[in-house]
Amino acid sequence: MTLLAGAATAACSSSDDAGPAGGPSSRETPEPPDDAADGAAAPADPPDAATDRSDAGDAGGRCNLLENVASDVPVVRVADDAPAPAGGTIASGTYIVTAATEYTGAAGSSGETGQTVRMTFRFALPEVESVFEGVNRSATTTIDGTKLVTTTTCPSSQATETSYTATASTLSVHIVKSSSVLVYLLTRLDK
Repeated sequence: MTLLAGAATAACSSSDDAGPAGGPSSRETPEPPDDAADGAAAPADPPDAATDRSDAGDAGGRCNLLENVASDVPVVRVADDAPAPAGGTIASGTYIVTAATEYTGAAGSSGETGQTVRMTFRFALPEVESVFEGVNRSATTTIDGTKLVTTTTCPSSQATETSYTATASTLSVHIVKSSSVLVYLLTRLDK
């Protein structure tokens, strides 16, 4: 699972798509199920910051020393199309997830999914660190237009692409699923 692609995993389900740099993937990241009828099982809530650790890497048994300082954020479905990714310059700093919106299309379902996500990222491109679902991850990321091209380097090696929009203080990561688009809004803490 990639650093950003793994973030979709934090939303409590397994996925067939890949996600953000050092984070969830629309292919490799668990994501909230489209609906209960799809048979997707929801994973348990992510652990608290005190237990966010990985057995991989060289930082005392972890890939990095980043602590998960984010709060639980509900995953909410919206019956609309996702905003188009616009790319942009990603400011260096620490980001936490502040919103998780699954766009299901005009005829799609809406409302809370009952799932939450809790993720913290540190961007200093090309390096990205993240922690969610109790696992610290490290990756390198490059920008190609409106896509983040990410290669996770710890705890495993995997390459993914995901679309994004960056402002001076936020980063929206778009994870394309089979029938929806999951958008994580990350807000920079150190401005």
